Amino acid sequence: MLIDRSLCIPDPSQPALCLTDAKVEIAPPTGTHFWGQWFARETAQEHVSVLNGVNLTVPAGAWYMLVGPSGCGKSTLLSVLNNLTPLSSGQAMKFGVPVDCWGRKWECCPGTRTGTVFQTPALFDQLTALENVCMGFECREKCTTQEKHDKALLVMEALDVARFALRFPSELSGGQQQRISIARALVGDPDLLLMDEPLSALDEANARIVNQLLLERQQAGTTILMASHRLGECLEACSAKVEMDAGVVTSVDVCNFLPKDSLPKDSPKHPPNDSAQHSPSSGLGDLPQDVPQTAEISKSDALKPTRNASVWN
Repeated sequence: MLIDRSLCIPDPSQPALCLTDAKVEIAPPTGTHFWGQWFARETAQEHVSVLNGVNLTVPAGAWYMLVGPSGCGKSTLLSVLNNLTPLSSGQAMKFGVPVDCWGRKWECCPGTRTGTVFQTPALFDQLTALENVCMGFECREKCTTQEKHDKALLVMEALDVARFALRFPSELSGGQQQRISIARALVGDPDLLLMDEPLSALDEANARIVNQLLLERQQAGTTILMASHRLGECLEACSAKVEMDAGVVTSVDVCNFLPKDSLPKDSPKHPPNDSAQHSPSSGLGDLPQDVPQTAEISKSDALKPTRNASVWN
């Protein structure tokens, strides 16, 4: 059934994400092999089921962790929510709108902006680290180039990569590239973060820095859905742990910081971890001398997510 996109308007008061019986099946490749039938073997090719009926609701302002063995469907689920992988059946909603009807204009509006961190950094080789981070400003047309550079540098400084601002991706290590990718997702003040293994290439110290920044964003109202195998630090800060196996959600366990009134009345509630509520300062130092700077924007204001009123009236 065709859906009129003009009737689909996101509502920030709705759950940030909602999947209902979401299924993804991958069809086998079709067509004649290059070498013809000489090297062809008779094999039974069947559809591969990656998601087998996922049901999950992520309330606005929550931090949900996707955990499970490799191949259980975590990355595919995030790809569906980014509208990069189509559903075979079921439904996936983002702020009350089906993801396959999501309009690019809504990424520019307060309340519905989305930031994405892929499993690989996915940087543009021909752009410097600073230019790659500024790609997160694509929809913010009112920002001048200088304002974008200032904000990008401050976020990069918080992730300890500002000194690499003028380097190209080929001149960076894997962990540095991953932090540039995370900075690109954060710099546009997203209301929703979809993150696929963002900590996989980071050491313990940098993983703690990233987790602290994400916790500050979540406490400011950003919704986070993250897939990760590194649970130690994340489980101390996240709202809930979502267990996946064989393409389905097997359990959702409440941890900390779940937004008020987001749980059903019969759901168990656990007291928040007091030690995780107190956030140390970001420890921003001076910006590097070889990149443009201005004094018009303070570091604390630049790193604080903006929460403007919704434009959907």
